[in-house]
Amino acid sequence: MRLRQLEYVHSIVEHKTMREAARNLYVTEPTISQQIRTLEKQLETTIFERDGRGIRLTEQGEQLYPFILDVLNSVDKLKQQVELMNNPDSGEIMLGLGPILTDIKLQRLLEAFKEGFPKMKISIYESGSMDLLHLLEKGELDIAIINSSIETRVYMEKNNIACKPLYESNFILMTSTQHPLAKQEKVSYKDLYNEPLMLYRNGLIQKSINELLGAEKNIVYSFVDYISIIHLVRDGLGVSILPKSYVDGLSSEQKQGVTFLEFSDFGTQMKVSCIYKQDAIYPSYIKKFIDLLLYKFKISTKLA
Repeated sequence: MRLRQLEYVHSIVEHKTMREAARNLYVTEPTISQQIRTLEKQLETTIFERDGRGIRLTEQGEQLYPFILDVLNSVDKLKQQVELMNNPDSGEIMLGLGPILTDIKLQRLLEAFKEGFPKMKISIYESGSMDLLHLLEKGELDIAIINSSIETRVYMEKNNIACKPLYESNFILMTSTQHPLAKQEKVSYKDLYNEPLMLYRNGLIQKSINELLGAEKNIVYSFVDYISIIHLVRDGLGVSILPKSYVDGLSSEQKQGVTFLEFSDFGTQMKVSCIYKQDAIYPSYIKKFIDLLLYKFKISTKLA
């Protein structure tokens, strides 16, 4: 039995036809067909059967396939481990980022890490907090930085996911400089009763505003980025609520034409945390990244 034969089985299952499997592996169809027959003879069982123009696993093949996947996954892990031993300071970190968490602190963190580990590749995936938790649980992310909530904390406790608080940020109101509220020193959430609101899609703020004001009808625009919101607020089409940590990272040019006001009575905060799988075996560079992340945000706890 050869590893290549198991790869042929996996490719046929993935592509449903021997022709597509051969094309995917850059071999001829007769080559795959011959190797499958050889494997079946060695195992003394039939793995595939024809299904019209396609091909499918037999009942015996269905029972064997999970073991074939285990072997292929183990070989992949072996290759990764050898690569880590040969190049301990090179590799890839799959980093998940929740909405609007690409603030100035994180930018400086990534720059500092790249200076210390120039061979390291960091792939960033942006999505909602619950989506990132699911990806982390499935092993598609190494680390994620999310806006934690009661919902996410319950999920993390059930799935043995570690959560390290990084920072908290108050929310502030953004209006155009010509808006009547811009003249006030502070605002109340009650001032927003009749204001058209431009908020981040399906975010913490939308939930809080709906609970406080019953103001779902006031939300006239729902976005996936704050830059678009800033432009529309500047043009006087509505007001918005942003995390102060995000506003602090904006340039002077981006802040032109808009005013930012603190709330006197809006207690909702954005609570940003670093999360990772508690029982995962991480390579050294990921541990160092988490240590640097916690250090940069003034957290001294080390990853065990």
